[in-house]
This record gives sequence, C-alpha cells and structure tokens, in this order.
Amino acid sequence: MSLAEIKERVGRLKQFLIQDPQNFSLHLDLIRQLSLLGDFKSLQEQFNTAKELFPSHPGLLYEEALMFLSTGNFDEAEKIIKDVISQGINDGEVLYLASYCCLMGRKPQEALSYLEVCYNANRSNIKFPILMARIQYFLRALENVEDCLEEALQLDAASVEALSLFASCKLDQGDYDAAKSYASQALALDSDDANSLGVIAYCNMSEMNFDLAQAQISKALNIKTDSGRLWIGQALLSMRRKDLAMAEEQFLKGLTHMPGHIGSWNALAWCRILQNDLPGAKDCCGKAIELDGRFGETYGALAVVELFSGNIEAARNNAKKAIRLDKNNFSGYFAQALCEHMSGDKKKASEIVASLLNSPVDESGKTLTDYLATHIVA
Repeated sequence: MSLAEIKERVGRLKQFLIQDPQNFSLHLDLIRQLSLLGDFKSLQEQFNTAKELFPSHPGLLYEEALMFLSTGNFDEAEKIIKDVISQGINDGEVLYLASYCCLMGRKPQEALSYLEVCYNANRSNIKFPILMARIQYFLRALENVEDCLEEALQLDAASVEALSLFASCKLDQGDYDAAKSYASQALALDSDDANSLGVIAYCNMSEMNFDLAQAQISKALNIKTDSGRLWIGQALLSMRRKDLAMAEEQFLKGLTHMPGHIGSWNALAWCRILQNDLPGAKDCCGKAIELDGRFGETYGALAVVELFSGNIEAARNNAKKAIRLDKNNFSGYFAQALCEHMSGDKKKASEIVASLLNSPVDESGKTLTDYLATHIVA
C-alpha cells in the first residue's frame, strides 16, 4: 500500500469513527495505519482516545507496546506487554515481544524465560530462532548461538540478520576467516549492514589493514551511530594514530551503549595510562572487576597503574594474579617484567609503556593496540 493510499485510508477511518465511535476494530485499524505513517503525535492522540473507551483491552495495549518499541522506549513497552500477559494472554507474539523488550533492557535471563515458553511452537517462524540466538549471544553461549542461527538459515538462507549475527559469533571465537565469510554474504545482500561492516573492519584490524578497517568503520558509523562495538573499534584506530584524547572520547561513547563490556573498560584503562591519567585508569579497572573479577587482563592493567603510582608490591601482586587467571595474559607478563626490571623507576616505565602504542611488541609486528583489539571482540 502506497503512502497516499494509507493517508486516504486514515481519512476514511476517521469519518467512520465519527459515525461509530464505540467500534473497537475501527480504532485498532486507525492506530495501525497511523503507525505505518510514522505519525507518532496523531498516533499517541488516537491511543489516548481509544484507551478512554477501552482502558485495559489487550489488543490495544499490544499495539501501544509496539509503538513504544518503535521509538526505542523499551522500558515502557515492557511494562505494557507485561500488563497484557497479566490478563492471561500468552500467545507466541505476546511472549516474543516481552522477550525482545527484556533483551533490549539487558535482562537476557528474563528474556529467555519468556521465549522458552513459546519457542518450540513457533520455531518455524525465523524471528524466533534469531531472537533465541541473540539471547544466547548475550549470555555468551556461542555454541547455542550457532545452533539457532543454523536453524534460522535453514528457514531462509538469505537472512541478513542471521548471517550478520553469525559473523559476530565467529569473530568472537577468533575465527576470522569464517567471520569474514558470513559478513561478506550479508553485505552481498545488504551493502549497508553496519554490523557486518564492523565485523570485517575488526578482521582487517587483526590483519593490520588499518586504512581499510578505518574506511569500513567510518561507513558503518554513518549507518548506525549507536553501536558500541563500532565506537570501540574507532577508538582503537584512533589510539593507533596516537590521538589518545579522541580515542578516550570514542571509548566512552562505545561504553554508553555497552556498559557491561569488560574488554572495553580495559582498553580505556590503557588509553588513560598512556595519557598518565592513573586515577582514571584505576577507575576503569575497578569497573571491569565489578563486572567480572576473573578477567586476567584487568589485573595486568591495574598492575601497571599501581607501578606508576609507586605501589611496587601491589603491582607485583596484581601481575601475579593476572597470570594466574590467564597464562597467556599479555598485560600481566608485561606488568611483571616492568616490576622486575624497572625497580620503581616510574619515568623509565612510562617511557616503555608509551612506546608500546605504535612500536611492535613481538615478531608479528603487533602493538599494544592490536592486543587490546583481541579483547574487544570477545
């Protein structure tokens, strides 16, 4: 239906409602047509009118939840859809919407509890396995994510959403070839899929193709400005250019969209260390530890902060803890080396850390920033 046809239908429905104001179906139809127009002011007015007549009608509440969902007000959408459920309405579409709202509110376990109830009866509808995949992704159950996405792709092999999410999953597993493959398939279907552009950008960063990565990140951010992962990728690229103030700003933008991402807090900590903002770096480490006290890289960064602050014993203890938690821990071994060889010479230690920004730290030519990138994608 064209825009002109929708407007014409809206006009007719308004006339019908003048003649029959108690007709619920007409009210509902008008609400749906106004939703298609994107006329939210008129839509809200129509909801107010209809709710005076039918204050608790589940069909009306469901449409209102959809309206709030479309405007990004997930909390209000969740509240309303739960009102519908409390009336005993628990069909698949209602439970799906409740699950989606909970996931957008960063409550994956609650989202899972709603979706599990209706999943088996609705898994032939591709949006159900894709939502299940997103929930499992949030819970970091990556094997379950793959199972759900394979199921989704059996339903529709050309699903950009499924291919794009598969690309993210493979990236997080460090399988860059597979990540690129899935992302490329998604981009062949939709060249403006921001997530897939970001995945390929991270893959190119891992291969040290930084100019290409920057072009892809820039394009992706023009499409999707609220992606935490894209902003973090941009911050890492800014760090590589030694633009630390800009990188810090970009890290903070990214963290507003994914405040629970430990690797990003650690990367910001290093960005602040390189700017000699030790209190700010220590604050980042503290936030990371609050999220998960078992991530070794956090304690490695914290060890460097303590060393620069003159707390040699605390630095040694944190370096040991970092290595105990992760035997392949880069920052932990680096901090331990500083503790052993610098003997508290903060100036010399600062010079060494600063040199890591663009100087290779191993035979592969990788720098500190390149190592940080491996913790962002996980």
